[in-house]
Amino acid sequence: MLYHSCILFFEFSIIDTGIGIPQEDFELVFQEFERTNNPLVKEREGTGLGLPLTKRLAKLYGGEIWFESKLGEGTTFCFIIPKKKI
Repeated sequence: MLYHSCILFFEFSIIDTGIGIPQEDFELVFQEFERTNNPLVKEREGTGLGLPLTKRLAKLYGGEIWFESKLGEGTTFCFIIPKKKI
């Protein structure tokens, strides 16, 4: 748990060791219906809605989401939500 401005937060991290996200695609990650042009990823089905919806949910509950990625090493997505009764 994190403390931020006297508010207690839960922090969650999802880590993979996949191909990573190219830096030029960073701005697309949280945009609806956007997907990378990487042929390795284009082979897989998807709508481009999962991460945008996750971002909306995190914000709805007063949290944030972010990620770090390195090509060839993988990606880590993190999000925080405040500890309170929902």
